[in-house]
Amino acid sequence: MPLQEKLGQVLELQQHYDPRPCDEMTERRQLVEYGIREELMQLLNTSEFPIPQEYRHVKGGSGTGLNAKVPWIQISDSRNSTSPQNGWYLVLLFNEDGGGVNASVNKNSTSSPDDHWDARPLSAQEIERDRRWARELLQDGIESSQLDLINRMDLKTTSNIAQAYEQTHVTGVYYSKESLPDDDTLVAELSELGEFLNTIYRALPSGRQSSETAMHLLLKWNRGSNHDELERHKQVADQAGSVTWGCFTASSRRIDSTRLDVLQNQISDHTPTEAILYETGRGGAEPNIWRASVLGVDTDSNRLPSRFPDHYDGNQCFLFLELSGFEPIEASDLDDYRLESTEAPLGPGSLSNQTSPLYIKRVQGLPGPSDRLEALSKLTLLEVELLEEMLDQPEERLVVLAGPPGTGKTWVARHLGAHITSGDKDRVRLVQFHPAMSYESFIQGLHPVATD
Repeated sequence: MPLQEKLGQVLELQQHYDPRPCDEMTERRQLVEYGIREELMQLLNTSEFPIPQEYRHVKGGSGTGLNAKVPWIQISDSRNSTSPQNGWYLVLLFNEDGGGVNASVNKNSTSSPDDHWDARPLSAQEIERDRRWARELLQDGIESSQLDLINRMDLKTTSNIAQAYEQTHVTGVYYSKESLPDDDTLVAELSELGEFLNTIYRALPSGRQSSETAMHLLLKWNRGSNHDELERHKQVADQAGSVTWGCFTASSRRIDSTRLDVLQNQISDHTPTEAILYETGRGGAEPNIWRASVLGVDTDSNRLPSRFPDHYDGNQCFLFLELSGFEPIEASDLDDYRLESTEAPLGPGSLSNQTSPLYIKRVQGLPGPSDRLEALSKLTLLEVELLEEMLDQPEERLVVLAGPPGTGKTWVARHLGAHITSGDKDRVRLVQFHPAMSYESFIQGLHPVATD
């Protein structure tokens, strides 16, 4: 069956959408995840599609647990993206009302998580910044293209997840149900969109991530007896080109291996990585804040080419950074950053906390409480009104999330906990009971006892 007909079948099945399993949704899943995907892979393999075949990634999705309102098929370079939650890609998106299908140059709308539960919705400012960057990069190609390109995409959907695709859409083509292209035309137009995607890949460090989504660090230090701590580091860096900075701890604290990998990978990709150096313990004195470039990071200072200033050797440090290019900045410059794992700005609480380092990202603006609740709604797919009720005086509430496996209960609970604690993982606990444990074993009540 031609790909054109299979696309039309999916659009017909959209008229019978049901979040629960049914014959129509099972057929839709088979088409999206297997039939169309396999046919598309074969057509691309015999075409001049610009992504090399050995790195070409094609994946279809129709929903996990509940059926998605907008099914999708992703095409990408596996070195950049293998999931719609990460990187840049080309994606076919079927309108919720079955009126047509969109071929879109698109990207992730959530941050790259440092573990399974730390992804957060990107702010509107971050999304628009990335989209504007890509549009400017592709502007010449867009203006000279013979395709009927669309600047904005309308999936006719009420799904928060699908609406995120609309926000991150850069450029693409819309095919109505009545004018689906034949297979040769579709592949030719996907190939031209693939050239746009390749242009974006070439503009990214090592074809993987942009500096605008890079992780940075905030390092807090207290002068104490070393009243010229920063000056000593700067002096070494000015003379030798770089200097080693050690992150002190009196506990057994260590950097998470995933975070370390992210930092080391982006540095090796020549992604600009920054350290904000914030002096604590100044009372009401003018803030003393510096910024430096991070050239290397490791848990062993011997693996860095830089050296410490003469007054210490880093014996009580758990993380080491190679820094250069020290420069003073204003306190207002901190408004350009927020905590990497949450929506929280760098407020007095995070700045006075002596735990170091904090992981931060650059932003254009900081979300307020209502923005954070909207972001939580998009992430959990719960209405804002329901979240407000659940989060009202949470210390007095017991919230029970019930439902079959795979419907997102643990995902919601994790993110509710992160929201309540402003991302402080030390204040959240996950307890999982062994399947063999009975209800009576942990709920107080009557329970038979054997006497012989």
